[in-house]
Amino acid sequence: MSIDDQLEAIGSWAEERLRTGAEPPFIYYRLMQLREAAKELMPHARRLAEGSQEPNEHLENVPQQAAQGSPPNIVPLHPFGSSSD
Repeated sequence: MSIDDQLEAIGSWAEERLRTGAEPPFIYYRLMQLREAAKELMPHARRLAEGSQEPNEHLENVPQQAAQGSPPNIVPLHPFGSSSD
């Protein structure tokens, strides 16, 4: 099963769940996100399946750190106040 087929199946599954209307609000929202994500990824998956090596225009705007795959600098938050007590 190709990635196109898998994305199609995911989108159809999410659409069917949304159509029934029996989902709680937080699940409904996530299903909408899943359906939209599958739709957005479909053209990219088709392009990759066809073997296209065209550069992705969106990568030109990605910061160098993110393009290299290194994680961003994250400062941990202390939920119980400051540590200088």
